[in-house]
Amino acid sequence: MIGMRFIISIFFILSGLNFSNAQVLDFGSLVSACLQENVVLVNSSTNVTGGFQWDFCEGELLKSLEATLTNRVNAIDQAAGIVTVQDAGNYYSFVIDRATNSLHRLEYGASLENSPVDNLVGLPVGTSLLSPQGFNLIRVSGSWYGFVVSTGNNKVYRLDFGSLLTNSPTAVELDFSGNLSIPIEIQIALEGATYYLAVINFSGNNVAVGSLGNAITNQPQSFNLVALPGASNPYGFSIRKFSDAKWRGIVGSFRMEIFILFLLIMGCLRPRL
Repeated sequence: MIGMRFIISIFFILSGLNFSNAQVLDFGSLVSACLQENVVLVNSSTNVTGGFQWDFCEGELLKSLEATLTNRVNAIDQAAGIVTVQDAGNYYSFVIDRATNSLHRLEYGASLENSPVDNLVGLPVGTSLLSPQGFNLIRVSGSWYGFVVSTGNNKVYRLDFGSLLTNSPTAVELDFSGNLSIPIEIQIALEGATYYLAVINFSGNNVAVGSLGNAITNQPQSFNLVALPGASNPYGFSIRKFSDAKWRGIVGSFRMEIFILFLLIMGCLRPRL
């Protein structure tokens, strides 16, 4: 592999989909106020149940920032993927260790400034991780689900933690119907009532997208295997739906700099070159 990573931009544009579940921001005040007087805001926003936090102060990331090394986790050799979440007032980081084929849970307690306690997540017998890379986490109806990509043997597992992230998860291997070729990263998307999994294939130079239907616990189906024209070993993947109701994704590539545009129609990725 060549240690240089470029950027491939993939734009997922939604057409013909139902956006009735999109978040609508709506804040107001019942009274007028004078300068320096405290006011009480009324939150009339819709479709915002779950983990939403409102911030009325802009520009924090424009300030001078610095990074400091506060902790070392010696038990982790090659951190290939990390996800940090907050649950019930406590912070957790889940870290994939590519070298030891393991998943670690770092527990910070009530503040990320605390020194974390490292816990090896006990995976069920039969969960065959080989050089795992990608990991993602989602909470649905009070239960936590993790998705881990086992790069070395072309597998994807769903980990069911239940209501507590400190639980030992059960594991289910997902059937991608032969559409995996050295999978690297995985992303989860929810559009309307339908969940999607999108996996970057390092060897295949493509994105495998499968629909889970209306339940995160379903097996993926209705696959779309989308070639990335001109890409060479895509690596790193992120997708997000923005305020203009369009999905956009960014994919990193080891060897080339290419910009590619895709069209997402009714859950199907189609190239638009």
